Amino acid sequence: MEVFSLLLVVIFAISLAYCRLLVWLGARTATVPDVLRRISLAVLALFALELLLLLVLGVRSTGRLLGPLGFYVAHRIGFFIIPMALANVLILRKRRTAFVRWYIVPFLCAPVGVSIFFLGFIVNPHGS
Repeated sequence: MEVFSLLLVVIFAISLAYCRLLVWLGARTATVPDVLRRISLAVLALFALELLLLLVLGVRSTGRLLGPLGFYVAHRIGFFIIPMALANVLILRKRRTAFVRWYIVPFLCAPVGVSIFFLGFIVNPHGS
């Protein structure tokens, strides 16, 4: 339980700093936020596809379909990039709402990051 709490706090703090950086970056340039948003949409779509495969085929069949090394490495990398991709999509929108402020988005990114961390244990129960 302590690990869960610590992990949630660390991911929240990192998400908060990253969201503030996104707002600063979005105010400075026009093209970088658009490129980041498009890449992030692709990352989130791939993650949704993987979740769908996990639900439909199961862990073993999805691992065989995607290849064992790539499957496990993708989960390790996904732990870092999926919460950031979610922040990119929410903050770098064309129309901004009060719900998607830089200081509110980490409350959405942190639980996603923790969920992906524990999904890694479901996918690879033997650890790293």
